[in-house]
Amino acid sequence: MERLSIKTRLLLVFGLLAASTLLVALLAAQALHAAQERLDGFVHGLSRRAEVANAFRAAVDQRAIAVRNMVVTPDPQRVVAYGAEAERAHGAVADHLKALEALAGPQSNASSRARELIAQLRKLEDQYGPVAVDIVADLKAGRREVGAAKLVERCQPLLSALQAGTQEYQQYTRARSVESLDQALDTTQQGYVVLLAGALVALVAALAAALAVTRSIVIPINHAVSLAEAVADGDLTVRLTADGNDEVAHLLRTLGAMNGKLGEIVRTVREGSDCIASGTGQIAAGNADLSSRTEIQAGALQETAATMRELSDMVQRNAEHAASAQTLTAEASTHVMN
Repeated sequence: MERLSIKTRLLLVFGLLAASTLLVALLAAQALHAAQERLDGFVHGLSRRAEVANAFRAAVDQRAIAVRNMVVTPDPQRVVAYGAEAERAHGAVADHLKALEALAGPQSNASSRARELIAQLRKLEDQYGPVAVDIVADLKAGRREVGAAKLVERCQPLLSALQAGTQEYQQYTRARSVESLDQALDTTQQGYVVLLAGALVALVAALAAALAVTRSIVIPINHAVSLAEAVADGDLTVRLTADGNDEVAHLLRTLGAMNGKLGEIVRTVREGSDCIASGTGQIAAGNADLSSRTEIQAGALQETAATMRELSDMVQRNAEHAASAQTLTAEASTHVMN
């Protein structure tokens, strides 16, 4: 870690945080996408096929009821009305079955079992539909006994089989609906678990990286502060070892070099102070000797001055004696000449 600069470390940490956030976002998007696919498959696939199958069953029942009413009613006008209702129901049966087959096509998410049940419905309808149409035609033509016989002998068994096939498909659809909902819930729960696990891993990784970077920066800075405090207290013996190539390592090495230079400067100043102190002692001793000699010379000068004063007095007396002698000589010469 110390081999990397602080800028690089911070970029790595923030990059890790960004990558963790992106990872969590991707996991969340994947979970939501899976849940969305399940929901779309249920709404536009299974649920839609179930809706069409229910409409198919309702049309089958409506057609059967209309045919039965044609057989039991004695009113010719009502026979015609029921006949028209049976034909409309027959057309609806064909439309719903065709729509159901399209919804279960190769491009759909329908299972093979669903396609088998729909194929069975098509087979049963192909058998029952023409019989129902024939019965309606016979009844509309007034062949009531023929229509009634076909209804009992041929129509009822085929209708029961068609209704049983429709009920089987509806039961299968309900079971698949429950299964799909359970799978969607499982997918959602798995997405929550994966999302929480990813967020937890990202959080732990981010905290570990932040702690490592913080320690790699704070500890060397604390060493630098300790060195500065020691220098401020006058202790220049502290030594630091700086490993790495980051800014803090450069700072520590610079502070160590500064501490060494300060030590050299202090030693140089101390040596100069010692030399100055020694010279000052010598000067003081010389001054003391000079003072003593000055006092001796002053005493000698005082004695010389006293001697000079005595000599001056003697010279003055000699001058006075010489003057007296001259006066006496002059007087003596005067007396001799007289």
